[in-house]
Amino acid sequence: MPLDIPKEETQSFSEIHGIAGLSKPDSPALGKELLGKEFHELAGKWRSETRILSSVSAKIFNPHYQRIIGMGRPALPFIFAELRDRGGFWYWALECICGENPAAESETLPDAKRVWLEYARRHGYL
Repeated sequence: MPLDIPKEETQSFSEIHGIAGLSKPDSPALGKELLGKEFHELAGKWRSETRILSSVSAKIFNPHYQRIIGMGRPALPFIFAELRDRGGFWYWALECICGENPAAESETLPDAKRVWLEYARRHGYL
């Protein structure tokens, strides 16, 4: 008896994300484009769902934020650009992905932002 697999589970990544028909799906440029698209979708959902929350735990354990962390180092340029341009509590994600916290001694969020953006420039993410 064949399995009845829902259509969405049989669609390709490109079809699911509305980019079917693009050439060379394994090219680095397209990979970065797809990653950027996914990052911005997740970041938008995260911001929308956590905008009014005061709990840092609720913000960092949001499933969209956790998926961004799961993207790993390739997401860093997008996270740093988002931090630079829009702000937001990206510090936990940055520490999880980078494995270090150059802003550990910062006493204010603006100082932590400045230190992380310096780190991004030194390491070629911005």
